[in-house]
Amino acid sequence: MHPNYNISRSVPGTKDARGRQRGSETIEGALVTLIMFGLIFLVFDMAFSLYIKSTLQEDARDGVRFAITGQTLAGDAYLNDS
Repeated sequence: MHPNYNISRSVPGTKDARGRQRGSETIEGALVTLIMFGLIFLVFDMAFSLYIKSTLQEDARDGVRFAITGQTLAGDAYLNDS
């Protein structure tokens, strides 16, 4: 047998196999992290879009109310503002 022969390359559970396992775990962790960040940013983007839509609807409603009635506040709220 050759003195530099390394049997650990072909035996699972040895140092070389664990090193490859750690490398694949790193890749899998990176992929999962990428997907999770994508989902988190999707949730934030959807929430921000709904906020913008709501704000624009409210401002349009206020603009139409002012154009029709000349009031800037809804209902009797302008009487309580002193």
